[in-house]
Order: sequence, then C-alpha cells, then structure tokens
Amino acid sequence: MEAFVRPSPIVTVGTATSYTFDLATCTFEMTVTAAPSDMPTEIFLPDYFFRGGAEPEVSVSSGRWTVVRPVQVLRWWHETSGEQKLRIMSGYRHTGMEESVDDSDFYIGMWVVKLFKTKCTIL
Repeated sequence: MEAFVRPSPIVTVGTATSYTFDLATCTFEMTVTAAPSDMPTEIFLPDYFFRGGAEPEVSVSSGRWTVVRPVQVLRWWHETSGEQKLRIMSGYRHTGMEESVDDSDFYIGMWVVKLFKTKCTIL
C-alpha cells in the first residue's frame, strides 16, 4: 500500500513548484507559487497514514487549513502572494519501517559474485 497510497495534490491554486512524501517519517511537503484566493489548494490525505488516532500535524507559511476526513482531503487557503509552503506530518509509524536505511554493505558487484559462485545462470 505504501507504494501507491500517498498524500498528493488534487487541486493547486497557483503553480506547484515541488512536493515530496517521505515514507519513513510520514512527512508530506509542498511548495507553491500563489496569490491569495477564495479557492483552496486541496491535498489528498489518505487515512492509511493517519490510523490509530494519529492526527495530521500541519504547518503552513500563511493562511488557514482544514481537514475533511470523510473525503480524505486537506484544504488550504493562502493569504499572501509568492512562495507558500505546506508541511503535513503523521505520528503513525508502520511496522518494520526504518527511520534510515544503512546501505553501506550493499554493492551490486557483491551480488554478481554470489551468483557466479553458486553456479547460477543469468538469462
């Protein structure tokens, strides 16, 4: 589920310049270039990352926001022009998720050597 159920913009008032979702920390960040509007930017906020009573922790550079849980949407109204930032965090942690992954022992050549030592055939 983590591979495809993630927070993402639905409707952006202005131009989205970047957005990311860090699965390990359940943090969504978005930057838009916008002007004040009566219409909100809408973000899909899946319940999947806000289970077990984990409420979203939201910070915005300006404006107000509200979460509409039945439709899994966060609405954000900007109050100033220019670059606007939004950050949404969840306290929910998935079983088996690591805060960081140590890949210092990973080297593709090591796996190739193992294949040939075990007499495997690469098709």
